[in-house]
Amino acid sequence: MSIYYIYAYLRKDGTPYYIGKGTKNRAYAKHDVKLPVEKNRIIFLETGLTNIGACAIERRMIRWYGRKDKGTGILRNRTDGGDGGNGGAVRGKPSPFKGKTHKPESNDKNRLAHLGKTTGRTTADFTDEWKKNISNNRKGIVSAINYTTDLLDKMSLHAYTTKFNKVCSGRIWINDGSKSIRIYPEQLENYPGYIKGRL
Repeated sequence: MSIYYIYAYLRKDGTPYYIGKGTKNRAYAKHDVKLPVEKNRIIFLETGLTNIGACAIERRMIRWYGRKDKGTGILRNRTDGGDGGNGGAVRGKPSPFKGKTHKPESNDKNRLAHLGKTTGRTTADFTDEWKKNISNNRKGIVSAINYTTDLLDKMSLHAYTTKFNKVCSGRIWINDGSKSIRIYPEQLENYPGYIKGRL
């Protein structure tokens, strides 16, 4: 599909500082590079491209203007373009550490380095007054963990039947021998051949 485009962010002097590929609102969406304050400094270089065509043009434009981080040009792009391809950030690629584990001696070293340090608050950090306030605020709140499954089943059945009765209140079942429907009693005359009752 030809829905891709190539866009550029321009400096005040008119030179590009970023070139990207996008669809829909990508050129105006927040991402790694700061957007120009003035929207007229976002320009569309090519539109109506396929993904492959957009990737090729993006790579060509980035190569033409060069990248600041590589010392080859003026762009702030961190990749060579074309879906984050070669020569830049490792975005979209699997982590080189995936599936690997620390050696036991590394685990011991890390454990000793963090011994005695807390990552957050512990119950020892809270005053007795604070604990009492929390306890008082929680009174009357029943945890679902305390319910038995039998009680939960009864509660859900009650909730279902209550809802069902509100919707169907005042209606009666009628059938024609092959199917049953629920109607209000005053509608019975509109259903010749139906009798009261459910199949």
